[in-house]
Amino acid sequence: MLTAREREVIHQIVVALLPSFPPLDDEARERVTRDAASFLASQIAGMPTSLRLPYRAALAAFDLLPLLRFGRSFPSLERERQVAWLDLWNERGVVPTRSFVKLLRSCALFAYFDHPLVVAQLCAVTRPEVAA
Repeated sequence: MLTAREREVIHQIVVALLPSFPPLDDEARERVTRDAASFLASQIAGMPTSLRLPYRAALAAFDLLPLLRFGRSFPSLERERQVAWLDLWNERGVVPTRSFVKLLRSCALFAYFDHPLVVAQLCAVTRPEVAA
């Protein structure tokens, strides 16, 4: 089981990672984001203990280290700083931090582009005759 705090951090990470395409109305975007975050949390919770514990430790570090730089934890940062923090861990981090972000990004994007609301919107945007 993940804590409520871990789930909140995961939710905020997903919000920062998801693309703005295809366009979704606010209600659909919130549902897709919530579902993608839930999927990501389930993937972390379902890891074997030998992977889950270090991953949860990395999640805690990812959440709390911004306190040293910005005076606030990750969920409290503005969206631009959240994206910048993710980029910092991905681009300038060491192998474990890059791997951490890679798993988050790949699972979040998989859940996003596989979500029925996103698939329907992609079909409507790319093939309008199918949506009609």
